Amino acid sequence: MSSGEAPSRTVLYARVSTNQQAGRDHFSIAAQFNEMREYAQRRGWQVAGEFVDEGLSGEQWDRPALETILEMASQGNFDILLVHELSRLSRSVYHTLDIFDVLGQHNLGFASVKDPDFDFADPTKRLFLVILAAINQYYLDILRMHIRKSKRQRARAGLYNAAVVPYGYRLAGTPKDPPVIVPEEAEVVKLAYEQYATGKVSHMEIAEMVNALGHRTRPVSDAVKGRQFSKDTVSGILRNQFYMGKVVYKGRSQSEIEVFDGQHEPIITSDLWEVVQKAHTQRRSGSRSMQKPFRVYLLSWLARCDVCGRKLRCQATTKEYTYYREVSLERGFQDCPHTRLSTRTEPVDQYIHALIAEVGLPKEWLEEVVERLTADSELDGLQRKHKSLENRRRRLKEMKIAGEFDEDADLYYREITRVQRELDRIPSQSEIEGLKDATATLQDLPKIWAKSDDADQRDLLRSMVKEVRVDVALGRVVSITPQSVFRHIFRAVPLLDEREPGVFVPIWGPEYANREAHEQVINIPQLPVIQSVTDAPVASPFLIENPLSPSARSRIAPGISMALMMCRKAGTEPKKVIQISAPDRQAFPVDLRKWSQAMAEDCSLIEAMEMEKGSMDVLATQFLLWDNAITDSPENLDDILARMFGLLRKNGVCYLQDLLPVDMPAQWIYQFFPEAWEWVRNHTWNLYTLYNQMRTAGFVVKVNRQVYYQPIHIKTAMDIAKKRTGVLAALPEDDYEMGINRLQQVLDKQGCDKLVGSEVALVEVWGQKK
Repeated sequence: MSSGEAPSRTVLYARVSTNQQAGRDHFSIAAQFNEMREYAQRRGWQVAGEFVDEGLSGEQWDRPALETILEMASQGNFDILLVHELSRLSRSVYHTLDIFDVLGQHNLGFASVKDPDFDFADPTKRLFLVILAAINQYYLDILRMHIRKSKRQRARAGLYNAAVVPYGYRLAGTPKDPPVIVPEEAEVVKLAYEQYATGKVSHMEIAEMVNALGHRTRPVSDAVKGRQFSKDTVSGILRNQFYMGKVVYKGRSQSEIEVFDGQHEPIITSDLWEVVQKAHTQRRSGSRSMQKPFRVYLLSWLARCDVCGRKLRCQATTKEYTYYREVSLERGFQDCPHTRLSTRTEPVDQYIHALIAEVGLPKEWLEEVVERLTADSELDGLQRKHKSLENRRRRLKEMKIAGEFDEDADLYYREITRVQRELDRIPSQSEIEGLKDATATLQDLPKIWAKSDDADQRDLLRSMVKEVRVDVALGRVVSITPQSVFRHIFRAVPLLDEREPGVFVPIWGPEYANREAHEQVINIPQLPVIQSVTDAPVASPFLIENPLSPSARSRIAPGISMALMMCRKAGTEPKKVIQISAPDRQAFPVDLRKWSQAMAEDCSLIEAMEMEKGSMDVLATQFLLWDNAITDSPENLDDILARMFGLLRKNGVCYLQDLLPVDMPAQWIYQFFPEAWEWVRNHTWNLYTLYNQMRTAGFVVKVNRQVYYQPIHIKTAMDIAKKRTGVLAALPEDDYEMGINRLQQVLDKQGCDKLVGSEVALVEVWGQKK
């Protein structure tokens, strides 16, 4: 390096896959960084940053620290990425190549302490990288095989494999020692087995019995206390052979299950185990008249939470009410803000009934489609097309590995995505056969549906639909994903708009909101029709007026009042309330007469971020995330949240009120400007991401998402679109003009008074610094 040349900036990346591994000298974080710093110093490189991912596997792609480095690469914030050895970067061939594609696109280098001669800029060394990455992948496969062998050997020796032993036991000493019984927990296990052996009680009744006695499940951590027992918890206990002294080894398939005698002391006898299993079999096969009434849920196995995407549980209460319930926490997940919320099945099912009533397909049209799809020539063509696409996908991957896309990685991603989408659109042979069988039913579906009982409706829906996304907080159907062979049928339903390939969003017209109460489909809050454009819309083009704005007589915004009370409840008397306001938006009312020690101040985001750390008790914002998204140079939202966290005192609260464009897929903007949907998906957060990014920043989070139904006159929609603000300003000219043409066609055909169904989603978030 010449004297006038600036030293290369390098970022250091370290990773360990487990906390135990991090404690070993050879693999420790400290050891990796020490060697990397020495390596960089010898070459005169300036260390620009150090990043670490702990407890994450090398085959896991979504690693926070690594993602941060790749984001820095796109911004040119370093020159060389340095790791201890390539396996610290990734153990996946394709992931390694993807990472190096990013570095290559931005003319950045790579170095490894354990491979000192490696230079990414040298094409001959790229081949070496592929070979080395393949060796790492091979090592991982071999490691898995040895782990399976080791686990089977432990099971044969009568030892438990998992790090967490079943309820009723605790670990004792070293991994070579069998678990020992926890007497208090063992009593619960015995009670469950003895009660179920009578054949008179269900899993749910046992759970209620155990909960009534004050027992709780084992705490997940110090921060998460034990929960009440559920029917699933009881079911797991009653099926676990560990309690009668056995150890089960599960291989890669059901055929590889083996049972061995364990070294641990059993809690129940083998005789009691057999009685319980027999009672379980009899209960499943017994006469329905001898059991509680069997309930049919229309969306069983179909309903999923629209926030986290996990399946909802169908359950009933003692009052005979039935619910769809979000149970992420019971399944070990803590990332869904709607966990443990339930919604009555009736209003959700009403959405489906109303939708089916609108499925009216011309007999001739349906027969023509079926005849075309089931013709031998068409079937041959579909098979040839499927094979051709599979070959194309294989060749693309081979070309990528060979480096033929090094100069244009985007081309590879566009082409591989296009191929996959085409594959998804081709129905399989079994799906086509299913379409043949369903033809007669679909020709007159609404009438058949109305005459069918609950079980037949459920089975019919399952034959057509893969999943239904449900908002459990508000009891609304957000989207429907049909089986691929039925997509063309759903495309013919006027109520549905295909927001993404194969994902349909209900667009309810105003007529569905004005029916009799027992027939009304739309059960979310309804806002007045948008009839004109205001000079200062709240969040154009999505939101004209803010329904969460306090009334004119309000002295303090409810959200800020709640934030103040959260501070006081945590033991801190609030003194400083900062509100980040925008010049063209009305500020929150903040009357602090009931808070004698508190002082309020309005300022800009820049001014707030320059204030002293740990100086605020309440920090309130309006539409900060949305305003940031539509600026010419948006800031990193993670950085904004981290800085907000730093500004708060202990027990301080950050109150955000914002727009969630991704959580309102039935918005009128997306109906006429479908490209706007892709833009908001790429540039804004949904509730799931916002909730978890705030938790990552350190906040204890409470959220309230509210979705409103708000139709709009087509003429007003055109006026708003012509202003071309917000997301519309970001669209390419051709996409924008096509949207304007779609609006004009509806306007010409149906007139200015035409009402278009729409929705808007807002969120209130309280993040407390504990």
